[in-house]
Amino acid sequence: MAKKGVRPARSKKSAKKVPDELIVRLLVLCDGAARDPTSKKSTLYGLFDVLVADTVPADARFTLYAKIHGQGKHAFHISVLDPSGKSVFGASPSAEVELPPEKNAELVVTIVAKVKRFGEHSVVLYADNKQVGSVPLVVVKRKE
Repeated sequence: MAKKGVRPARSKKSAKKVPDELIVRLLVLCDGAARDPTSKKSTLYGLFDVLVADTVPADARFTLYAKIHGQGKHAFHISVLDPSGKSVFGASPSAEVELPPEKNAELVVTIVAKVKRFGEHSVVLYADNKQVGSVPLVVVKRKE
C-alpha cells in the first residue's frame, strides 16, 4: 500500500507516452502576460471571462495564455465562436510551434476581435486541427 502523498512507482511499460500527445494544463483569458527572464515565471494580468460592452458590435482585445505539455511540431490556431457557433474572425490566428520534450511550453496570443452579439462566446484552441481546449467569454451589456 502506498503512503499518503506518495505516488506508487510505475513500470516502464505503463509509463509509455504517445510522442505527440498534448495536454493543455492551463488556458485563460487575460489583459496581458509578462515573463521574467531570470526566474522564467509568467505573470498574467487581469484574468477575466466576462467582457462588458455598451453596444454591439464591440471591439475586443485580450490575450489567450496556454500552458501546454507535449513535444514535437504542432500547428496551432485559435477561433472565437459567437453564441451560434460562428467564427468572429475572417482568418484565425495561427502559428507552428516546436514543443520541447518533457517540458511545459507557453503559448501567448493577443487577440483582436469584433464581437457582434451579446451572450456566451467560446475561445477555442486547436492543435493540428483538433480542439485541445476552450474557455468561455461572456459578452454582457453594461448596466446603466
